[in-house]
Amino acid sequence: DERNARPQIVANDLQMHRLAGEGARFVPYAAAGIEHRGSRAAPDFAGRRFMYKFYYLRTTDPQPASRPSALPRLGACGALQGPVEFIWRWLHGDANGQPEIEDSGQAARFATAEAEDERIRLAYEIGWLARTNQDALDCLGRHLTGQHEAQRRAMIYAAGIAGAASKDVVASAMASAGAPVRRAGAAAAGEARLADAETVEALFRLLETDADDLVRSNAAYALGNVARVAAVRVPASRLLKRLALAAEPDNSGNGGMARSTVRVNVMYALCNATLGAGDLAALAKVGLADHDRYVRGLAVALLERHALTSNDLWLAPFVKHLVSARYNEPAPAFAP
Repeated sequence: DERNARPQIVANDLQMHRLAGEGARFVPYAAAGIEHRGSRAAPDFAGRRFMYKFYYLRTTDPQPASRPSALPRLGACGALQGPVEFIWRWLHGDANGQPEIEDSGQAARFATAEAEDERIRLAYEIGWLARTNQDALDCLGRHLTGQHEAQRRAMIYAAGIAGAASKDVVASAMASAGAPVRRAGAAAAGEARLADAETVEALFRLLETDADDLVRSNAAYALGNVARVAAVRVPASRLLKRLALAAEPDNSGNGGMARSTVRVNVMYALCNATLGAGDLAALAKVGLADHDRYVRGLAVALLERHALTSNDLWLAPFVKHLVSARYNEPAPAFAP
């Protein structure tokens, strides 16, 4: 099974390290820098940076850890406790775990919260409460479809925690007449890993027909998240139709590179989908010809994964050699 060849995030021996910095402003900057730009050289390619973002795109979600770590308590940084606890549980294969959260009026306080850290703290608590609390679920739906951008973004994470309980409010957001609300709805569906047939079809409908490129981009990424937990619900053949440049033109020139966030996120979804021989042939034809280096790089990684599990005994060492040679000059000696 080629999916078993994918690296898995493991939380054994996980440790917490405190970083010194300028409060809440330091954290998003550090997170973005580490995730996207990398913090060390790739282990297999001398001189190449290891980019956690692209490593994550090719992994499976964590399973329960054999040596679970103690949940960290942040003390004076209590506003971050919710995100840290949720991520900690996810890393230990326990994303559905329920901490002890009491209803202390979080829904009412969220509407007037001005500080971003307080808004996020309340959103995480609302997400946990919304699993069983109708008032919290109503709050989630009201602000996910509201006019306040920061509140919508916070409710995306609340929906991710609420999970299946958020299905109806997420569906309302995805059906909104406003593109910003549809963007939030698509992102929320992915955070919540909503794998039911209705939600998946709604996501494909947004990917295939929505006029807003960011809606399509979020829908593609959400389908990738759904495929992480239910690959059978996300057909690769349907994703591949959106990988063609004619179907999804470039929508970004950031950094002087013509690229498409939609095609990149379609590739992320394909990394989690199940591909047959015909799908792989179509991916090789379209993905390897894309001028977007992120699309092309993910296509190479996905084809490499399949080649390494091929029954043709010569193919795996040959592909390993080619991949290594791609980043090293001169090419390394071939070692069968």
